[in-house]
Amino acid sequence: MNKKEREKDVPKKVIFMGTPDFAVNALQELYNHFEVLLVITAPDKERSRRKMMPTPVKEAAFALKLPVLTPDNVNDIEVIEYIKKLQPDFLIEVAYGQLIKEDLLNLLPNRFLNIHPSLLPEYRGAAPIEQAILDGKKETGVSIMIVDKGLDNGDVLYSTMMSIDNEDDIYTLSDKLAKQGAKDIIYVIKNYDILYAQRKKQGKIFTYAKKITKEMGHVNWQSSSDDINNLIRALKVRPGVYTFYENIRIKIFNGISIYENSDKKPGTILNISSEGIDVSCGKGIFRVTELQFPNKKKMSVFDFVKGNTLEKGIIFE
Repeated sequence: MNKKEREKDVPKKVIFMGTPDFAVNALQELYNHFEVLLVITAPDKERSRRKMMPTPVKEAAFALKLPVLTPDNVNDIEVIEYIKKLQPDFLIEVAYGQLIKEDLLNLLPNRFLNIHPSLLPEYRGAAPIEQAILDGKKETGVSIMIVDKGLDNGDVLYSTMMSIDNEDDIYTLSDKLAKQGAKDIIYVIKNYDILYAQRKKQGKIFTYAKKITKEMGHVNWQSSSDDINNLIRALKVRPGVYTFYENIRIKIFNGISIYENSDKKPGTILNISSEGIDVSCGKGIFRVTELQFPNKKKMSVFDFVKGNTLEKGIIFE
């Protein structure tokens, strides 16, 4: 056996950095194929009832019996020195949540890789999955890129295009992209030398997916029914989609766009039935099929109409 063959048989050593559910698939696949030396994730956070809760990545790492580090600042010299001692072949980052500075990047030049859920240079930034749905896109994808000191502007090693189905929402699309990204990072590491030689620079033309704010979840009934449908599909989880009636905040979780028009003021309830609450929009009609009132459980409109407190002609704001 020659030297190259011996090197090929030695498992690659990786350090993984990630925090949310989206990153868990990648960690599990890396564990299945390589030697994961360390998992770095965000510190535990206070959740409901003042309980400290670990990140999804930390929970997954513990299940795999992997060592975990939860630094307040991953760029601290102590963290960098510890990573250096472990001598990884690759650093893999997936939605970690902290800005990576130059000293850490320089530990593994060109081998600090990121899974980004868009077809870069489209949708750099914090919310590429949500933005693709908001924009009504029919396709998106996953990019494996080299982490650089800029924001998602590193060279792209590999990308996979994926369709966005009409029924896809933030749950289903995130799941599809997470699974594809996990497959792709394995492929990239195994074929790194070839893909690095073929890497593509992103250039100066790009789009940006800005951070989602709570205010973005407020329904503007002047919008088209398609745009409102996209809003709900994209933001139903975070920050949540809502409208107001007499200062009562009503959350909306699901609905469908109806391609009819109304001469009523946008936001007006046109009809209430077991099929849904039909609301006039700037263009088209939106049928709400799942909603939630304050201090109540989420319910389908079928259940809602049994104790209906809304009436035809009411205007949502």
